[in-house]
Amino acid sequence: MRRLMFSVTRSDLEVQTFRCGGAGGQHRDKTSNGVRITHPPSGAVGKCTEHRSQAKNKEVALKRLADSFAFRGWVSRMLD
Repeated sequence: MRRLMFSVTRSDLEVQTFRCGGAGGQHRDKTSNGVRITHPPSGAVGKCTEHRSQAKNKEVALKRLADSFAFRGWVSRMLD
């Protein structure tokens, strides 16, 4: 069985930040802390708006993208 080695780099992803409402008061309304990460080749999307920190939201969004059905399917097709 032949193995194909590949990696997903930051340049393969589209990262968007946006303002999101909810609890957190005025600070939350003035900062772009919501994160949406898209992997165009697979069509997978990870999104997070739960935390006040953009860095934490980015981390969670990336984990959600990696766990998505679309991304896992793309990886399995790459390895076949």
